[in-house]
Amino acid sequence: VVGSTSIEQSYSTGNVNGGATTGGLIGYAVGDINIINSYSTGNVKAGDTSIGGLIGFSDGNLEITNAYATGDVSGDNSVGGLIGFINGLSLVVDSYASGNVNAATSSGGGLIGTIATGLNKEGKVVRIINSHAEGDVNSNENAGGFIGTMAPVYQVQVIIEDSYATGDVSGSLSIGGFAGAVQSGNGGRALIKNSYAEGIV
Repeated sequence: VVGSTSIEQSYSTGNVNGGATTGGLIGYAVGDINIINSYSTGNVKAGDTSIGGLIGFSDGNLEITNAYATGDVSGDNSVGGLIGFINGLSLVVDSYASGNVNAATSSGGGLIGTIATGLNKEGKVVRIINSHAEGDVNSNENAGGFIGTMAPVYQVQVIIEDSYATGDVSGSLSIGGFAGAVQSGNGGRALIKNSYAEGIV
């Protein structure tokens, strides 16, 4: 999906197998994308990066409200129960993922695999509100019950609030019940507020 797009009351129920940027509902979302009251229930499996239960990769202005994914998700890097990789500005509200997540290499998260903002987004905000992840997470590195890697740079803020994770988390390096790795730099800021994790690490 590229450009200005609104997706409402839509769903996908089949299993999905693919390569890079693979998602249960959308693989590649770039532009002004608005997703409301939508879901995916199939398992998602790919042998590459940016793999998500609902969306594989997003860049631009992504807004998600009341969406969910319930299938298991597996891939190599940046694997999330709902979204694999967020590179642009995003607002995720009242959304969840319940499937198990497995990242063979790095950045597995129960809801989001990786948030890593780049150039030309100075002063912007990525915000995740009132959302949760229920599935277990396994990743060799950067494994988190909610998010695998949180890496804002260039004055971008990433804020996660009123959210939680309940799944167990396992891996070899940088493992956390809520977040695997938080790596802000060049003026970027990461904030986790009023959020918690309950799973075994």
